[in-house]
Amino acid sequence: MGEGKTAEVLRNICYEILFPEIPRGKDYNPEVSWNKLIKIIKTMFGVDLNKPEYIKSLGIVKLEFIENKITYDISSGGRGFLQTLLLFAYMFANPNTVLLLDEPDAHLEVIRQRETFQRINEMAQETKSQKRGLENYFATPNLLMKHAKLLQMEYPQFSQQELEQAMQQAISDYTLPAYLKNLSDEWWNTEKLSDKWLDKIFPAFYKQLGVNFGLNFKKNYYQLISLLDKKDISNEISEKLDIIYELLTGSEITQ
Repeated sequence: MGEGKTAEVLRNICYEILFPEIPRGKDYNPEVSWNKLIKIIKTMFGVDLNKPEYIKSLGIVKLEFIENKITYDISSGGRGFLQTLLLFAYMFANPNTVLLLDEPDAHLEVIRQRETFQRINEMAQETKSQKRGLENYFATPNLLMKHAKLLQMEYPQFSQQELEQAMQQAISDYTLPAYLKNLSDEWWNTEKLSDKWLDKIFPAFYKQLGVNFGLNFKKNYYQLISLLDKKDISNEISEKLDIIYELLTGSEITQ
């Protein structure tokens, strides 16, 4: 998908829903799953998704959708449409799985973002899947303060104290006092912190410093993970990552 082949991946996943290579169990009904998928897509985007068809002579899977009575190949869909369809199709094709989501609502209009998360939650429960957005576990005031302090090497014109003060002010300006007083509040685990929190704090932080950083501040987000103490990582996340590692490598993690 990183090579722009979302449509090709989608063809195979949608075909897998109706014609699974691996038995899904007695509770899995291909037709029911497919009908639920096309209903979601119809509700969200107003298009009708045709059943995938394997063209044996060409060795390809044909997948089309109808919009305003015009039939299009799936590759003609917009990025938000394709990404949403890919996510939901994967969930139906792979029930009882652990899903690690990275901005599943990217490329969607704001009005559809909340609906997407709501449906993801509903489908995860229906398909007996577990979903987790990892970013929420790696964004806390403490990590931001650590990050600000380390930026002194990149911006030697500022003292560590000045950097910490600027970050503390940004955090205070864009975080409700109730959340700062209680870091165990559910908000820290359920809010989309990268968009709703970090995207406000970092620009405010650099503005106080008088540094023109443009949109490149987002490149620092991944660095927060390296500042996280192992003891502060949620047991739930550790367990899920261990399971994924064992599945991918076939090796059991020794404690």
